[in-house]
Amino acid sequence: MISWCKTRLINYIFDSKLRRHVDHASNYDAMYAAESRYIEETGRTHLEERGFDGKLYQQLLASLRRVLSRAGQEPNSILEIGAGSGYLALRLGDPTTIVHLVDRSSAACELARRLAVLLHKQDQTVIHEFDLFTWRPPRLFDVALSIGLYEELDDQCQKRFVRLVIDSVRPGGIVIIGVPNFWSPAMLSIWKQHGKADERYVPSDSLRRALRKAGLRQVKSISGGAVTYSPDCTLADHLLPWLKMIHFAWGIR
Repeated sequence: MISWCKTRLINYIFDSKLRRHVDHASNYDAMYAAESRYIEETGRTHLEERGFDGKLYQQLLASLRRVLSRAGQEPNSILEIGAGSGYLALRLGDPTTIVHLVDRSSAACELARRLAVLLHKQDQTVIHEFDLFTWRPPRLFDVALSIGLYEELDDQCQKRFVRLVIDSVRPGGIVIIGVPNFWSPAMLSIWKQHGKADERYVPSDSLRRALRKAGLRQVKSISGGAVTYSPDCTLADHLLPWLKMIHFAWGIR
């Protein structure tokens, strides 16, 4: 009861203090379209260049690689649900790793196609443009991950979502779910600049508990991403890991 009240209070404070997106989906679609144009015009992606986006994605990628290393996994297949650009899944495996990306946004799927070509992964990549709960996995994967989706769902949909992700993974495979750290200076900077959408506060222990309840084994946590919005400020990223942007919980099916 105390935990429930604390979560409701934190959600109320953040939602009342931060400007909200007029249209969350349109905001993301505009960002995806802008990055697609950048790739088309330059043959490069901001996700691998100097700047906040590059810093964020490379640190997230490093955290995900640590998870695979700790689990002793070298995946032959990776699924990302709510993939957005799909960059993390595309870069997480080796050049031969099969990657499936699921997102309902046409702009996100187009960006993922362009990134797959840019990263020479188009022959190993399958893109599914579907709403979340109308999609069914065509196979079982070694790794299934999702970042930035769980916290936007209500309680019942969160349970359905966890079940969907787990059922997409082979026995012995890994499920990785990431949620925003509301106390991260970088996350707060993004919300202050661009507005906050429907993200709900999810404590890392609550996410771990949900994965254990759904049947995953050896559930653990790790934080990833940047601490500060500045691409030049990297010392805090090493000294203050609990303030990084994303809390990951992961476990083995």
